[in-house]
Amino acid sequence: LVAQGWEFRCNTDDSRLNDVVDTYKELGFEIHLEAVNLSGLSSDCGGCATMLAAFSAVYTRK
Repeated sequence: LVAQGWEFRCNTDDSRLNDVVDTYKELGFEIHLEAVNLSGLSSDCGGCATMLAAFSAVYTRK
């Protein structure tokens, strides 16, 4: 994504996603959302993985 001009901004859950997306759109950015990459989590982090599965990674570009 970075090679295509996208910049990572944040990870957020559904409770804040619309606010984040609306703010960046108002500032003139394109928005790209991805599921949070959980591949780096330890197998001991099952609870974290369950919680983070509901998050989206927010990327923007002008």
